[in-house]
Amino acid sequence: MVFKLDTILKKNILGFCLYCFITYPLSAQRKMDSYLNTDKICVLIVDGFSNHNWLQTSNVVKSILEKHGTFDVSISTMPSKVNSKEWTHWNPKFKNFDVIIQNTNNVHNKDLRWPKRIKKRLERYLKSGGGLYVLHSANNAFADWKAYNQMIGLGWRSKNEGIALRIEKNGEIKHIPLGEGESTSHDERSDQVIYILNNHPINKDFPKAWKTHDIELYKYARGPAKNLTILSYAQDNKTEINWPVV
Repeated sequence: MVFKLDTILKKNILGFCLYCFITYPLSAQRKMDSYLNTDKICVLIVDGFSNHNWLQTSNVVKSILEKHGTFDVSISTMPSKVNSKEWTHWNPKFKNFDVIIQNTNNVHNKDLRWPKRIKKRLERYLKSGGGLYVLHSANNAFADWKAYNQMIGLGWRSKNEGIALRIEKNGEIKHIPLGEGESTSHDERSDQVIYILNNHPINKDFPKAWKTHDIELYKYARGPAKNLTILSYAQDNKTEINWPVV
């Protein structure tokens, strides 16, 4: 079975937002129960800087979610200049939303950071049961933010910045220690067969394996690798190593 890229994007974003699945400890079920009593799930996209086209990405995601009819989507754009006075006025109210979509990435400019007060606000929001979806290259960001590394579990990091995970042929997960192996990378985009490792509401009704068109397969994604569940994986065509996908 072949799923087109836009279909996969829709299913993944909708699945994550509907279930508020993140790798940070939270009471997801409590949030899900509250959704059943409201008309729409309130989503906030946070953007403003990235090594990707964040403006286009935010607009595409907003369009996908709003067409579904289940979501009410807002966007909060932070300043893109390090010393801008506008930082004092950027004040997103996370508590007013069910899910935050994180679409910022400072891998190209490490001086771009969220203000400390906003970092702490996001951490409190998640601990109280809020949901977070880290969108694509946003997992490259903020390697020096300890709590953020716990939120994402695995991200784009050097081999000295965390543990990597690979899936063995028998389905067992192997931990690659800090300093061993390689830093995170990916080859050119390619078609990949995605295999389900663990069943979850996010992959409900998906086949056990399917072919996805034109994706980036991360190798040696690294981080604390705690409080996470690997749902699916794909095989590197060159090395035949299985790497986590979701």
